[in-house]
Amino acid sequence: MPVLDANTKRFNQVVKQNQGVSLFRFWASWCPPCRMMTKVFQQAQKRTNGLAEFYDVNVDRHTELAEQCRIRSIPTIIIYKNGKEVKRVGGIVMADELQQLVEKYSKNSR
Repeated sequence: MPVLDANTKRFNQVVKQNQGVSLFRFWASWCPPCRMMTKVFQQAQKRTNGLAEFYDVNVDRHTELAEQCRIRSIPTIIIYKNGKEVKRVGGIVMADELQQLVEKYSKNSR
C-alpha cells in the first residue's frame, strides 16, 4: 500500500476506525527537511510490510487538521495505535527508526 494523502475527513475516519498502527506525516512543500523526509517516509512504509498505514498531511492544504493535531513545527510524524496517539516525532528521522517504532507498536497490539 502506498503512502496516502490525508485530509481532515480521512484522518478522523482512520483514527476512529483503525484498530492498528497509523503514521501521519505533517509537512509542506516549501520545507527542505520535509522534502528530505519524503523518501524516508516511503522507505519506512515499504520496510514495514503492511504493519501500519502511512499518510501525508500537507499543512498548507489542511490547516484545520494541523491545528486540530496541534502541529507546532514540521516535519512532524504522529503515530496512532487503536485510535490513540502513542508517539510524536519532530524533525528528521531515519527509516530504520520509523520501522522500529512501527514494529514496537504493532507487537503491542497482538
